[in-house]
Amino acid sequence: MQHVLTPVYMTTLYAQLPEVSLCVTKLPVFPAVNQQIMPGITDAVPSGLQRSTLCSILLALFLGINSLGWGQTGGSISMKGPSAVFTWNGSVSTSWSKNTNWTPTGVPGSTSDVTLPASKPRYPVIVGVSSCKTITINSGALLTINSGGKFTVTTSLDNQGPASSLIVNHGGSLITWGSVSGLATVNLNFTGNTTDWHLVSSPISDATANVFIGRYLQKFDPTPVLPATPIVWYSDNTSPSTPLTPMEGYALYSTLGSTDNVSFVGSLNYGDLSHDFYLNGTAPDYGWNLMGNPYPSSVDWEAVSIDEALMTTEVHYIRASDGNDLSYVQGTGGTGSEFIPPMQGFFISALDNGTLLLGDAQRSHSGANNFYKSD
Repeated sequence: MQHVLTPVYMTTLYAQLPEVSLCVTKLPVFPAVNQQIMPGITDAVPSGLQRSTLCSILLALFLGINSLGWGQTGGSISMKGPSAVFTWNGSVSTSWSKNTNWTPTGVPGSTSDVTLPASKPRYPVIVGVSSCKTITINSGALLTINSGGKFTVTTSLDNQGPASSLIVNHGGSLITWGSVSGLATVNLNFTGNTTDWHLVSSPISDATANVFIGRYLQKFDPTPVLPATPIVWYSDNTSPSTPLTPMEGYALYSTLGSTDNVSFVGSLNYGDLSHDFYLNGTAPDYGWNLMGNPYPSSVDWEAVSIDEALMTTEVHYIRASDGNDLSYVQGTGGTGSEFIPPMQGFFISALDNGTLLLGDAQRSHSGANNFYKSD
């Protein structure tokens, strides 16, 4: 059975293309065009014709009406990628990528608006690569990003529940482009014994030293009194109420167990951040500054803009298991990673006083499970 290719029939065809959203503000007015213009158009979408190809043909027909002499379009046409409003129902599993866990049936993508409502039988656990445009976590709902999970929100994240409604576990990665509101819990695992020191940083803006209560936490001073013997680079944080400054690194030591963990509970860091660095004395013997990754995702050191008149292009880590220095140099590589893991402290070498700038453009999911502990 053949059909006349009219605007009404185009709408019927479009209904069979759920992965593409075609928004027509006013349908074109033109004489009927029979099936000879588009061989293969029958009752169903032809098995040999891809949906994306068919939609491209339909769009081309709409946009090319005048040039083909078929009449006036009389309006404008806009086209978007796979976007929709998805609401979690959790009827099948905790898998974000299981289409029947969502209403309407489907899987959210980078242009999708997502809501996680309360009182569902189960909630999504991110274990692979997932994304959405916006996400609203209603009070009573839960989103968990486990180790290996890589979740990107391209516009806004709104957690309307407590910090326990949004959990990023050690090795998980969350990248947010745009605004973030509400609280979150970010978990860090590390070794605790008589030899391991760790360089750590806070992924939230309102953390205090109380996160590490019962452990030893030291602040690094890039401007000690010189000359002095010995030079005092580190000082103990003796008050649990001491704020942990975003982008600042700290030295952590624990004897509580072979595997230790802490939870950062508060407002996630996101967007553009900065931290000053200082040269005290003469480089390279001095000028070391202990910085930190402020995000619940990795930072790609290759993507960081550096003024080489003010600091070198290298980043240094300390491996807790043996105290060895690992480094990475932009454009060259090294024994350390290009990707600074979440909550990882790192050293930079200043050549003069300046400011290190980080932002969402430098964030990455790579290497999120590579925290430099005993490995």
